[in-house]
Amino acid sequence: VSSQPVSVLIKQMLLDSDNTLAEVLARVVSKNSGLDGSASSLRSAIPSAVGSFGADTSGMVVADGSGLSANNAVSMTQVAEFMALVWEGNDGLSYVRDGLSLAGVTGSLRDRFGGDNADARGNVYGKTGWITTAYSLAGIVEAKDGSLIAYSVSAVRDGISSDAKDAIDSLVAGFYRCGSNLANY
Repeated sequence: VSSQPVSVLIKQMLLDSDNTLAEVLARVVSKNSGLDGSASSLRSAIPSAVGSFGADTSGMVVADGSGLSANNAVSMTQVAEFMALVWEGNDGLSYVRDGLSLAGVTGSLRDRFGGDNADARGNVYGKTGWITTAYSLAGIVEAKDGSLIAYSVSAVRDGISSDAKDAIDSLVAGFYRCGSNLANY
């Protein structure tokens, strides 16, 4: 039995938000970096792999490969900066870029960005996240004015409900509408 190529698995994992596959791929990263593939090895394997692309990993704590652990600590800035690198697609990061969901079109964003946010459909690429206390979205916006915006946002609280997803969509749709004006304050 042969596996699909990792490039295919990355896209499947991202589009479907497959946490099990994410964990397996993280263990592959560990093994390929000379570690033992254990859960504890991810604390060094993942920051090292992310850092190899030029991303800032200072203070980054990775407790699992799926992102479900409350012990993970990765700043929104680190995620957004990594998404900017992903968008450039260098050194194999094009596989990640090509696996991002597209609002209103593919993956876990297929049914999002409706109503007042429908104008952003087809222009917001991202990876969704959800645990019982948080919703998140990170990726790239191809803004209305043609600019590119790397973003990472999350809503965190006990008893979080799906209205947080809608709020995140509204915020990111605002990024789409504002474009380069976000930096012109």
